[in-house]
Parts: sequence; C-alpha cells; structure tokens
Amino acid sequence: MKIVFIFGAGASREAGGPLMNDFLEKADAIFHQKLVSTEDLKAFEEVFKLISDLRTVFQKSNLNLDNIESLFGIIEMGKMLEKLGDRSPEGIEGVKKSIITLIVKTLELNIKFPIFDKAILPPEPYGEFVEGLVRINKEAQLNNRPEPQYSFITFNYDVALDYALLRHSLAFKYCLDKDEEAHIPLLKLHGSINWDICQDCSKITPILIDKHYNLPITTASQLSFSLFPIWSDNRNVKCYSCRKNLDDYPFVVPPTWNKTDYHQLIIPVWKRAAEELAEADKIIVVGYSLPETDAFFKYLFALGTDSPTRIKRFMVIDPSSKALENFQNLIGRGIENKFIQKQLPFKAATGNIASEVRKQS
Repeated sequence: MKIVFIFGAGASREAGGPLMNDFLEKADAIFHQKLVSTEDLKAFEEVFKLISDLRTVFQKSNLNLDNIESLFGIIEMGKMLEKLGDRSPEGIEGVKKSIITLIVKTLELNIKFPIFDKAILPPEPYGEFVEGLVRINKEAQLNNRPEPQYSFITFNYDVALDYALLRHSLAFKYCLDKDEEAHIPLLKLHGSINWDICQDCSKITPILIDKHYNLPITTASQLSFSLFPIWSDNRNVKCYSCRKNLDDYPFVVPPTWNKTDYHQLIIPVWKRAAEELAEADKIIVVGYSLPETDAFFKYLFALGTDSPTRIKRFMVIDPSSKALENFQNLIGRGIENKFIQKQLPFKAATGNIASEVRKQS
C-alpha cells in the first residue's frame, strides 16, 4: 500500500507557522519588536518599503500585497522583466534576498519545538502524526503484514516534518539527486530553509538537521518550547560535495506560477513527486488549500496520476470549506467516489489519518 501525504501551510499552523495571508502580519510583529539582528531588520524594512511603493505603482491593478505568495511572485516577475518600480536589476535582486530573509526569520521565530525532559521534540501535531505511523508499522510487523509505504510531498519551507521523521527514526531523503534512492521520500516542492546552493558546483546542499539539532538540551530551560535558527546558525556551512562556500541565502521557490526558472536545480524533486503520485494507492492532503494561483500543482497532479494504479482513497483534511471545494474541482470523475473530506485542523484529524492508513482497501 503506497500512501502519499501532501502538506501545506495549514499543517504547520498549530505549530505556530503562519499562513500565506498572515505571514506579513507576523513578520511585521517581529520587525517592530526588533527580534532579529540589525542586518536582518534592514531586510524586513526593505520588504515593507517595497509594499508601500507597490501600492502606488499598481494603482491600475488589483494585487493582494498582504499575501506573501503574491508579493514573492511580483518580485520574481520584476526580476524577469527587470522592472519593479524604480529599482535597478541589482536592487531587484537585493529585495529578493530580503524577502527570503523575511520568510526564513519569520518561520524560525514562529515554529515552536516543545521541550520535555531536556530534549527538543517535534512540533505538534507533527510528532503525534509520525508517532501514529510508527505505531502502524509496528502493528504490521507483529501481524506479519506488509508495512505501508509512505512518501511526503510538502509545499512548506519549514523543517517541522523533517524533524518529526528524524526524531522517530524514519529515514528520509530529499531526493535532490535524480538517482537518489530513499526509504521515505520527503519532497519539498518549494525548497526549504535548510537548503542552500553551492557557489562552486551549483548543487543544492541541505543543512543536515540531525547533525545540528538531534541533540538533548544539556541545561534546564525556563521555556516550554525551543526555536530553531536553522539558517541563522549555519551560514558558514560548507558544501558537502566540494567543501566550497554556499550561497548567502537559502533555496526557496516562490509558491506561484513561475517555477520554471528553478527547474534545472529542483527538477529531480518534482519528477520524484510525479512518480510517487503515479504509484499512490491513497492520497491524504493536510492543510493545503490548492490556491487558484498554484496551477503548477494542478498540472503535476494531472500528469503524475496518469498511471494504471487505482486510487482507493483521496482524503482532504482542512478546516476551510474552500479547500475542500477546490479539490473536488480538481479530481476527475474516475475517483470522485473515493473522495473523503474532513473539515478539521491537523491535530484534530490525526486519528482519522491513522484509521485511513490502517485500512487495507
């Protein structure tokens, strides 16, 4: 049984992660409270100045400048056209680096990792979710049944799922190399805050979170949670292949239409995602609303599921009725009777997910 999980920003919401529509609001709070370095504050300031400038520049069009994905998309388009207000091409590249800094720092300062018995645990509800999968695998072993095969497709930049898999000893690979085999593929279609590009060999290099964070806390803490400055603490990490310097900002892909500019670097991940969808017996979507702007996933889903494999169940878990409606419009008539909707947040649905995974048909 091959089960493909698809995660969106809503899955990390209960861990403190922002959604696309309130990302900039959380970033603004960080800026005004001066929770980051002086250098990073300048990056935040540049992004907010751009938003102010664009409200004047785009008076003739209706653009949602309060949505991080829209803003990132505008910057990408500006880079391609070399036109973004009165900014030079170098200035556009600079504001792109600034918005990536804003994204990374906002995630680092909002995703909460619980502390228990001097150990850093996975963010909830990811920990509970992965514990359920481990329990199901052990049940299968005890009863001499085949263990379910899992793969994960995620649109999230954060490392909440990565860390949950790591802490529960479920080996995974990002599949950044087309020949890379993995027991559990973790396919981050938009990149990750722990990915970087080598300045010499131009390969994506993941900062290995097991090396830096799979460690117990050695001193008692007054806090009930920890924050992971993944990027901030590892800006001097060298490429694992050639030991040369990495780029000065993480590899994250705008969650918009314009992903083709990145395909040379990340295409192995997208291809593997299509292969996993092609082999899926069950697809479980958590916290991903399938926004209208993301035509990319619609095409990936259509081509990826073009296979002889019969999908036995398509489950969507999201508190938004709009998300359920979007997926109902996506799936074809051949699987519409396999569609299950749970209008629930991630944490409330972990039991539903476990029940569905246990089913053999």
